[in-house]
Amino acid sequence: MKTHPATLWQLCLLLCAFVAAPFAIDPAQATDGGLDTSCDTLNRAYVNSRTTPYYSSDAYRVEQNGTRRRAFEIRVASASSYQREPPKTEWFGISRPPSSLLSPSGGPKFTSCKLLGNQLLSVGNTVRYSFDWHGLGSSASGEAWVEAKTDRIVYLLRRFRPQSDVRPANMLEIFDYDPTRAITVAPVEGSAAPSSPPLSKSPEVDPTCSEVDKAYLLTRSASSYTETSYRVEESGKLKLHSELRANYMGGSFKLAAGNKWIEQTRPLPELLDSYAPRFDGCRPLRSRKEQGISFRRYITRWHDFPYEAVAEVWIRPDGRIAKIAYRFLQGRWQLPTEKAQSIFSYPEL
Repeated sequence: MKTHPATLWQLCLLLCAFVAAPFAIDPAQATDGGLDTSCDTLNRAYVNSRTTPYYSSDAYRVEQNGTRRRAFEIRVASASSYQREPPKTEWFGISRPPSSLLSPSGGPKFTSCKLLGNQLLSVGNTVRYSFDWHGLGSSASGEAWVEAKTDRIVYLLRRFRPQSDVRPANMLEIFDYDPTRAITVAPVEGSAAPSSPPLSKSPEVDPTCSEVDKAYLLTRSASSYTETSYRVEESGKLKLHSELRANYMGGSFKLAAGNKWIEQTRPLPELLDSYAPRFDGCRPLRSRKEQGISFRRYITRWHDFPYEAVAEVWIRPDGRIAKIAYRFLQGRWQLPTEKAQSIFSYPEL
């Protein structure tokens, strides 16, 4: 029986199985599906990749001679996701690619995983794995390159088997975790000017805060980080209030006065609060050096409804936030004191 190459849309379904997905693994799914224990490390990297709030992925058809032709592009911006298919230039909304480790057919997505070794790529050190992959009416052998520093996939190569009806059989997906790329998309149909997903396109986002916004996205998109919040006493002394730990599985929170960690959804890197931009009216301050590290500083107005504060944001050399000092306004304090500080640390660094 003669087979026909899958259409581009069918190909997208085969590769991504686009359905709405949460930002963490459903533990019931992970156990009920009988996951292959040889793939524990790759499964974790896959979840890290798909649950990163902001990321991009580009899929390519790979010909037998090694030539690559772009099949489609995806931009994931928090709860919004966009796709376009060359040669078209317009983007259209899609459901967020799923983080489930189960294939649509019910079994595990990855099986028979093997460690192939380390490989140095342009993104840095990577760990390379081989695997068998199972999709909707399709299967493939493949290889994945996982960035050692962040434990996220950077390259995913699948060699579809003949019965999968995918031509050409080799597909390469490249992941990029720069949040500023994820929120910038090409012109929509009928528009001559570049546009972005609604989050960044909104006129409420203050252009004076572009550097602070970028640092905030990088911070909240980190695979893991800790945010430690302090009350600032009238004497200027810092007193521990709470600690938030975020990782690829979600987040956990504990008050200084308590002894129990509470599981919660990790904060999303949203640039808009309920009624205002997260940051507005940003002005640069003189940089400051502490412990041999030079920090860029900005003064800004911070919003987290119903709270509002004048905030001083310190940005690290790698572009992520080091700390934010708050002075709450209008008599509404998010912490028990008028002034507070949040200090960020990144365990993977």
